[in-house]
Amino acid sequence: MDQAWDIGRRVIVDAIELSYQIESTSGPYECVGCGCPVMPAALTSEHVTPYFRAGRQRSHLSDCQIAGDPVLVRSSGPLEPARTERLSGGVSMPYQLVRSERHEQVDPHATEDTERQASQSRTRSITTSEDQRGLREATASTIRPFCRTFIRYPNSRGILRIKLPDVDTQHYQYAFKRLDLYAITDYPHRRIFYAEVAWSSPPEFTTNTAVISLYAGDRDPHNRARVARPYRVAISWSTWGTKLRAALRREITAARREAREASGSEARSWLFFLAQQDPFEPERFWVDHHAEYAFITAHLIYPNTNRPNTRPRKLRRA
Repeated sequence: MDQAWDIGRRVIVDAIELSYQIESTSGPYECVGCGCPVMPAALTSEHVTPYFRAGRQRSHLSDCQIAGDPVLVRSSGPLEPARTERLSGGVSMPYQLVRSERHEQVDPHATEDTERQASQSRTRSITTSEDQRGLREATASTIRPFCRTFIRYPNSRGILRIKLPDVDTQHYQYAFKRLDLYAITDYPHRRIFYAEVAWSSPPEFTTNTAVISLYAGDRDPHNRARVARPYRVAISWSTWGTKLRAALRREITAARREAREASGSEARSWLFFLAQQDPFEPERFWVDHHAEYAFITAHLIYPNTNRPNTRPRKLRRA
């Protein structure tokens, strides 16, 4: 499974984000569906995307929605929408983004056992209105859980609530914004933007930045399949240490591999990022924290009432 509940920090975490941690200051973890203990795996692997797995002694409960859905319980392959959008049963949904350094830590001298701490921490995340529908609104320390929820529940984006720093909207449907496929456009509001990654243009690594080109932007008027002036995401890593830089390189390598494996399917390689557009170079977006971007290979679905672009999709040349 890709996500778990961090009992110590009281947030939903994505397995990939754990590979960015300089010190092991989080955990233990439990399934967001049934609460069974889980542990991270493959955090430094060059071949397998990090994930959580249940232990042999205590597996998922028989009615666990997460364990019964191959979307989150998988060893590889692109992320797909959930088989059903049954928003009930106590599954935790990411609602508020709070960076990890601001979280209140659990008292190490507390007398409560792990199971009791987990139950209380998750209960505190529930709001009255959402509790009536069976949803648990939880915090998360990166945008990755929000992006996976956006992909999994396409028909519920208008009702799922979200609270992001400096983002002036309250629901998933409006907090995410797909970049214009065919033109460089001004975006005055901060959002979680996303677009396909243009892997044909290798990432550029310098001392201060890692720059990712996207398959969106101004098109060549003589060849509409070619992006003449692409959007570019500049990840500023000038203050990052060796481990953080290595984690980003591993994530990029894994994303490229997943993109190749998904070739010929409906899945695409996406880059999601919480950012604001450069006012002087509108094709550029700046990101300075590893909590604010996510590479995900997925099949995105848009309800008929919420299509990001009405223009016909052009065939992409190899």
